[in-house]
Amino acid sequence: MVTSLGIDICQTVKIPKYGQVQCLTKLGLALKDEILSLRVNNVVYTCVPKVDGACNYSTSTNFPVVTNVSMTDNNFKLSGNGFQILADYLAKVQYNGVEA
Repeated sequence: MVTSLGIDICQTVKIPKYGQVQCLTKLGLALKDEILSLRVNNVVYTCVPKVDGACNYSTSTNFPVVTNVSMTDNNFKLSGNGFQILADYLAKVQYNGVEA
């Protein structure tokens, strides 16, 4: 996935089924009202939305705040606030090379 300036925003990309693209955005990336396109082998495919705004992307400014991380055996414990915004998303945590 690329911005209108051709900047690649994805660390990893998965295509789980026809018409669906999942992008894990790069760390520290902040975009506002950017219209995204798909680039495959240096060919850019413009997004044509079926719903207004479906191709637009903005980085959320309301990220959860982690105040403490602890690890016992194979379990992470995150303390903080704002985690409720993740209810509709698949969240990942990477800590010391372990991903959960």
